Amino acid sequence: MSFLLRNVKSHKLLIGAPLLLFYLILVISPILYTATYSVLRTDSRTSNNERYEVKARKGDNVDNLKSHKLTLSGYENAMNDDEFWETVYESIIYTIICVFGQLVLGMISAYIIERAIYLKLNTYFLLIAFFIPYAVPTSIVVLMWNFLLLKDGIFAQFMAYFGVNPNIWKSDLLFYSLVFISIWEFFPFVFLAIYARMRKISNSIYQTSILDGASNLKIFRRITLPIIKSSLIVITLLRIAFMFSKFDLPLMFAENNANDKVRLAATFLVKNVASTEKMTNQFAKSMIVAFIVALIIMTIYFMFYVSTFINPAKWLKRLKTIFVK
Repeated sequence: MSFLLRNVKSHKLLIGAPLLLFYLILVISPILYTATYSVLRTDSRTSNNERYEVKARKGDNVDNLKSHKLTLSGYENAMNDDEFWETVYESIIYTIICVFGQLVLGMISAYIIERAIYLKLNTYFLLIAFFIPYAVPTSIVVLMWNFLLLKDGIFAQFMAYFGVNPNIWKSDLLFYSLVFISIWEFFPFVFLAIYARMRKISNSIYQTSILDGASNLKIFRRITLPIIKSSLIVITLLRIAFMFSKFDLPLMFAENNANDKVRLAATFLVKNVASTEKMTNQFAKSMIVAFIVALIIMTIYFMFYVSTFINPAKWLKRLKTIFVK
């Protein structure tokens, strides 16, 4: 046994081999599959006259006798598809607003709970209230908000008291209704992640700040925010990837509404995935969307992580010293 342990320690790659295999099978393989078929065009090997002869002779399904050719027609089609790029643009706007709203609402909720615990208040029911939207299935959320946003719905009638047209929520403001529902349903994820990080902050730091006369806003800006910054960046990256690929909530909520007020890239691809004659185009568009999401995530990672190690202020100070001399 000790011999085996020594060998495992000497070959550290063996420890990570199962995880690497799991990653290759469940993550890399689907990406490679999609990338491969995005540059392949499927053509029939037989003509219409030959189909029945081959089928009668061999008993095979001639429709399955296909040949593959390399082509970039899928990407060319995607680049020239104005409807596709409109959905990408709207998806970017949808993701930015939703992620920003979820981060703000999640941080505020986590800070309220954390401060309430510091003041030794009972937060049991408040925690449950904040978590409920995330625990409700998406189908139930859609049914609930469809009812609330109807002309005679509670929410629509409440806003009507402030002069807002009750019919506008599922017509002209359908996109913003979807954004509001997305923020409402998914902000508890941000809340729980940030709250878990805040609980690790020592109360002595807050006590010292309060004794020094710091306000709650100043404590949050100077103490809480810098400590949770790394966790906040990870949460942001996760929410961007999740919201950009979100299709079930937009599809169920906006599917039965006229004039296509909501057109997101994820729902666009899902609606057209059954078009087998244009699968190359769909694979290519999927790869473009995946590339855009990866580019956004890598850009944010570079801005908040790599810049920390590079420390631009330090290099600017050095350059200033050199030029001054």
